[in-house]
Amino acid sequence: MLTTKSLFGLVVIAAGGFLNNAVNPMTTSATAAAVSANAVVPPVSPVVAPAAVPGDAMQATSEHAVLAAIQTDFRDHSSQLELSEFRFDPASSETLEGVSRGRLLFDGATSVPIVAKVVYDVAHEQIEHVDYSLTETPSATDKTSIDNALRNRIADVIGARLIMEFAQQPVDFSLKNVRTVADGRDRLLIDGDGVTHFGGEGDAYTRFVAVADKFTGRVMAIKYDLLNEVQPDTKASTGAAN
Repeated sequence: MLTTKSLFGLVVIAAGGFLNNAVNPMTTSATAAAVSANAVVPPVSPVVAPAAVPGDAMQATSEHAVLAAIQTDFRDHSSQLELSEFRFDPASSETLEGVSRGRLLFDGATSVPIVAKVVYDVAHEQIEHVDYSLTETPSATDKTSIDNALRNRIADVIGARLIMEFAQQPVDFSLKNVRTVADGRDRLLIDGDGVTHFGGEGDAYTRFVAVADKFTGRVMAIKYDLLNEVQPDTKASTGAAN
């Protein structure tokens, strides 16, 4: 119930440097293991070691996978991304988790800080999972840029998506904080938080990033994440409802 959920599918593609929209398929060569003539070959294939994957291939694939995810989630193919080198650590016997920090340029707006995470499947040489978040914690509502009508539309969209996702149980969403983090040529990039209520099963702190048309106020895209469970003694301070 409290796992991360994304509204839109991720497209995995590879590129490097300061990224654009070009899609360049990449291939990597497998590392052959030398076996001596007297060695006994085990009947079961050994687990692929994460260290056997070329670092450059992982970096390029990871960078462009994050950009592809953002462009898909935000429905904005003009977005650009500049990331530091991913730092990889073993996540399992066949996967590595990489973390990077950088800047996102959204719809021609001033860039905003971002943290990107990937899980790389070494056995299949591909990205298994992509996640990203804006690094700044949402502040109190900025009513000068986010009016009540847009606030209500954001809350309604998230609430409707949650109802579809958790159709077998009661669920409701209450909006807490919302703010504009990037004012583009035609669109606003908005982040915020709230609380998802699961009836008697508990509440989940919920972060979201939304894209809205700056002229009509139409919500064009939303990505939300169900994070940690809200403790009973903090529920009274979870802010305004929808």
